[in-house]
Amino acid sequence: MRKLLVFIIFALSITVVAETASAAISQSTADGLCRGLGGFWTVHPTCSVCKTCTVCVQGVTIRCHYIACDNSGCDYFVVRKGIFGRWQPRRPPVGLP
Repeated sequence: MRKLLVFIIFALSITVVAETASAAISQSTADGLCRGLGGFWTVHPTCSVCKTCTVCVQGVTIRCHYIACDNSGCDYFVVRKGIFGRWQPRRPPVGLP
């Protein structure tokens, strides 16, 4: 029972983080953002309308940008690996191109 409770709390915390750190964007914004970051689209093997763009940029920290699209729209999510090695969700930049 305790393991189930820990799993439920963990799953809920991931859902909250994903909801607070992602942004819905249009297909044209997603295309421009993927191209601007130097990424390329990968089509899902079993979903013809699903595609993703993943770009990781390394500087003092590592920042990864994830864009996922289907026929209903696109979501944009950013995570950053800090100096101490922990991945942290980041809100996507405001005023996307």
